[in-house]
Amino acid sequence: MVGNKIDKVNERVVFIDEALDFATINKIPYIETSVKLGDNVQESFLNVANIILHSKHILKKSEKNVEKLDGKRISQSNLSINNNQKNK
Repeated sequence: MVGNKIDKVNERVVFIDEALDFATINKIPYIETSVKLGDNVQESFLNVANIILHSKHILKKSEKNVEKLDGKRISQSNLSINNNQKNK
């Protein structure tokens, strides 16, 4: 999560404590930036790029754990949920 325009201190709508709490609860990184001042712009871009690259790696890894059931691709986590629902 990126908080922008931190140079506009008097116009702030979301306070840093609120943003940090939200990020912590949702387990996402948080950084504040100011394009005008050049603060954390490159860092925030690199952080987002790394998150995207990492998530693609996770997706590729999870695709290896896929089974076919009735010709449809179903992940292991969905398979266990579907089997539990059938048994009810």
